[in-house]
Amino acid sequence: MSASINRTKAIISIMAVAFLMMGVGATSPALASIGRAFPDITSTLIMLIATLPPLVLVPFSILTGKLAGDKVKYRTLAVIGVIFFVIGGTVPYFLSDFTVILFMRALLGVGLGFITPLSGALVMNLFSGHERENLMGISNLIASVGGIVFQIVGGLLCAINWRDTFLIYLIGVAVLIIVVLMLPEPSISQGKESGNAPEKVKMNIVVYMWAVFYLIFILLTYPMLTGISGLILKNNYGTAATAGVTLTMWTVGSMIGGAIFGKVVQTVSRYVITLSLVFCAIGYVFIIIGIGGGLMFFNIGTTVFGVGAGLIAPGVMYYAGLAVRPAGRAMVMGLVMAFMNLGGFLSAFFFSFVESLFHITADNFPFAFGAVCFIAFAVIYGIFVISQSKKKKYVSV
Repeated sequence: MSASINRTKAIISIMAVAFLMMGVGATSPALASIGRAFPDITSTLIMLIATLPPLVLVPFSILTGKLAGDKVKYRTLAVIGVIFFVIGGTVPYFLSDFTVILFMRALLGVGLGFITPLSGALVMNLFSGHERENLMGISNLIASVGGIVFQIVGGLLCAINWRDTFLIYLIGVAVLIIVVLMLPEPSISQGKESGNAPEKVKMNIVVYMWAVFYLIFILLTYPMLTGISGLILKNNYGTAATAGVTLTMWTVGSMIGGAIFGKVVQTVSRYVITLSLVFCAIGYVFIIIGIGGGLMFFNIGTTVFGVGAGLIAPGVMYYAGLAVRPAGRAMVMGLVMAFMNLGGFLSAFFFSFVESLFHITADNFPFAFGAVCFIAFAVIYGIFVISQSKKKKYVSV
C-alpha cells in the first residue's frame, strides 16, 4: 500500500465499516414483539421490517459502485452511508406509526447500500498480495461478528421493550467517528494523477459470471438459513432456542472460513472455490442425515457449510475484483452484493416453483439438490482452472 497511508488506521476503519454490513439482522429477534405491539398489522407487513432493507440495498449498492472513487470519494460515500444507517436504524425507537417505521427501515437499506460495497473495494485498492487476501477474509469475519453482535444485543434489548431493539444502531455513531478520522482515500485513477480524463469503467463477462454464480450460491443456501428451525421443531429435536444455536454454528463456521481464507488461498491458490463448494456439499449431506438422524448432524452440517460459505464470500469478491481495473472494483462489489441479495429474495420462489412443478414433498429435497449443484460447480470450476493453467491464461476466474 502507499507509504502515505497509515496501515493501521486503514485496517481499523475498513473493518469498522464491515462490522455494520449485517446490521439488518438486529430486528429479527424482535419481530414477534413488534407484531404484538401492532396487532392490526398483518404478519407479512411485520416481516418487511426485516426484509425491506435488503431489497432497498440492491439498487443503492450498484449506484455506490458506480460513484465510488471516480465521481465521489470513498470516505464521502462511507460517511453518507453510516449517517443513513444510524438515522434509519435508531429513529424507529421514537415512532408509533408503522408506516413511518417502514420508511426508516428503507432508509437503513439505503445506508447499507452505500456501506456494503466499500469494505471489499477498499481492501482491493489499498492492499496487495497476501495481505490483501488475508484482509478480504478478515473483513468477512468481522462482518459475521457484527451480525452476531447485532442479533444478540438486539434480542437482549427487545427483552426490555421492542423499541429498545433499535438503539443497537447507535453503534454506527462510533463507526462514523472512526470513518471521519481514519478512513483513507485510495488513489485508483491514473487519469486523475496524470491530469487526463479518468478511464471509463467497464464491467467484463468475468464479473457478471461471478455475480450470477454468487446469486445461485445464495439461492441454494437460503433453504438452510430459513428452514433449519422448522426441521428442528418438526423432528422434535428442540425449541426455537435450539434452532438459534444450530444457526449460530453456521455463523461460527463462516467466521472460521473468513479467518483462514488468506492462508487457504496461499495454499491451494485458485482451487479455493472448488474446496469451498466441497465443504458446502458435505455440510448439506450432514443435514440430510440429520433429518431423522439427530440434532448432532444438523450442528455438524451447518458448521461445515459455514466454513465453505465463509471461504466463498471473500473468494467471489476477491476474484471478481481482480477481473477489473482498480477504478472499477467498487462497482464490482456493489454488483456482486446486489446479486447476492437477489439470490436470497428469489430462493423461496424458486424452490416453491420446482417442488410444485414436480410434486416434491420430501424435506431433504433442497439440501440434496443443493449438494448436487455444489459438487457439479466444484467439478466444472476445477476443470476450468486446470485448462486455463495449461494455457497460462488464468487471470481471475
